[in-house]
Amino acid sequence: MGSPDSARGHVSPDAVMAPPALKPAKPMSMGALLLRLGRAVSLFPRATAILMFALLLEVGLELGTQASLKYFIDEGLVRKDAKLLLLLIVTLAAAAIVNSAVGLARDYLSAWLETSVLRDLQEKVFNHLQRLSLAYYARTRVGDLVARFSTDMGEVEGALYNCLGSGGMTSFFTLVFGIPTLFWLDARLALLGVLCGPLVVLSGMWMVPRAAAAAYDVQQARGAVQATVQETISAQATIKAFSLAAAERASIVERLTTYFRANVRSNLLGYIVYRVPHAALQLQSVLILAAGAFLVLRKTSTVGSLLAFYPMFTSIINAASDLAGRLPTLLHSAAGMTRIDEVLNHKPDIVEAPDAKDLPLLQKRIELQNVHLRYGERSAALAGIDMQIPHGSFIALVGSSGSGKTSVLNVMLRLYDPDQGSVTFDGHDLRTATEASLRAQIRAVLQEPFLLNTSVRANIAMGKPFATDEEIVEASTAAGFHESALALSDGYNTIVGERGSNLAVGQRQRISIARALLGNPRVLLLDEATAALDSRTEAAVLTTVRSLTPERTVVFVTHRLKIAAEADAIYVLQSGRIVEHGTHAELLSKGGEYKKL
Repeated sequence: MGSPDSARGHVSPDAVMAPPALKPAKPMSMGALLLRLGRAVSLFPRATAILMFALLLEVGLELGTQASLKYFIDEGLVRKDAKLLLLLIVTLAAAAIVNSAVGLARDYLSAWLETSVLRDLQEKVFNHLQRLSLAYYARTRVGDLVARFSTDMGEVEGALYNCLGSGGMTSFFTLVFGIPTLFWLDARLALLGVLCGPLVVLSGMWMVPRAAAAAYDVQQARGAVQATVQETISAQATIKAFSLAAAERASIVERLTTYFRANVRSNLLGYIVYRVPHAALQLQSVLILAAGAFLVLRKTSTVGSLLAFYPMFTSIINAASDLAGRLPTLLHSAAGMTRIDEVLNHKPDIVEAPDAKDLPLLQKRIELQNVHLRYGERSAALAGIDMQIPHGSFIALVGSSGSGKTSVLNVMLRLYDPDQGSVTFDGHDLRTATEASLRAQIRAVLQEPFLLNTSVRANIAMGKPFATDEEIVEASTAAGFHESALALSDGYNTIVGERGSNLAVGQRQRISIARALLGNPRVLLLDEATAALDSRTEAAVLTTVRSLTPERTVVFVTHRLKIAAEADAIYVLQSGRIVEHGTHAELLSKGGEYKKL
């Protein structure tokens, strides 16, 4: 984009009335979540393979230790085979040591893999947000986006931890390999356990879809709370000025109440999903113990087999119970992933063409040909704009609020593509050019500047990241800010505060102008850029702007006709159309809309 400012605030009020950018999606199922996480983990194949090997080894050692009880009792103790007992004891001790070492390695790999997957997902979301158009941001509450990047991402982190780090995969592999081992120990008891298994699993599954939907409702309600809080904090001056505190309190109470009810319902359903199978598992355990005791009394099984079978069956029961206990967390994680995918699945409105070419440096003219633009479902912002701007000229756009002036800048910056018509630089349609080559030669300064909470120097240098101090001072001087910068407490190292709150409005604007000039643009767009400046500074900036031509093209949106009078050509807009254009003297002599202004 032309400047950091051009990424914010450059939106028609009509765009706000468009349908929401993020349409609620159907909550992701548990299986879909696991597949989604599996694809994310597979992007790190080496670490995943080593982790899976460590998990299998750990589970194998654990199951082998339990199975060895059969030989320890039936062959060692009952037959009093001292050599076998010694061999088993040494083997079990070695297995315990190896198991501990493997477990430690697995813990490290799990932590590394969880963090890597989460970081990769965060980068994808952040980078995708940079590609989305201003229309998307005009239709989306910032607080809700922040909630998706923070709270919902935290839920996904919880899913990764549950699956990789806290024993979830261990429990899964215990089930996968433990059940065949049970059949090897005693097929009759294992068959009884397997026949009861589906009833145990299905006992809570009927509630899962409702619990998943409830978890998604919680995430939506939480996002609404966060968005309301952020908007309230940002609008404190307005709230105090208009005594809106009571109304805002009522608003947040309403949203907190919605969140409270959704959270209670979600937690209750989540607990049901866990509690019902857990109770069924416990009953199944008692049934297996009774059946095993019956077989031993009938002398169709040995004590060693039962003492090996039951602890292993208990481990499997605990593994199944552990997996069931993770369901409530995974339900919230599925809701969080659904909301994150809603962002990732939203396609940018402005897309660089596959065969896009670098835009040559502007030499002759910028041309708008029959440009139409509409924000959402509202009336047209631009309706058939035709404009030729010779390179090196100073052009002023004037007209009442909502006449389409800023929309002209929007299509020139390619923040929006025309619905009809084209914008060309020396005959090259901007839709066929690479975004980087356009941004390299165009800069914008808006009426409401945006500054980062860092130093004055760093904010100016955003226009050219590797600029020297001399270049920064030169741009600052051209913007009429150098003396003001030196008068600050730490000069150019002064921290400007959140959104520049430590500076006066005029100072923030001059930094924004200096930032644009530092980029040495071929085209400079100014949208009411001097509205917050005093007349003396405005005159100095205007002199600077005039000095930029003929090397640069300057397009100035302004309500101040003193500025328009200095322009080489003035375009008067009304309801998205050009109703007059000419020089200051020519337009005054016509006695039309310009003279009324």
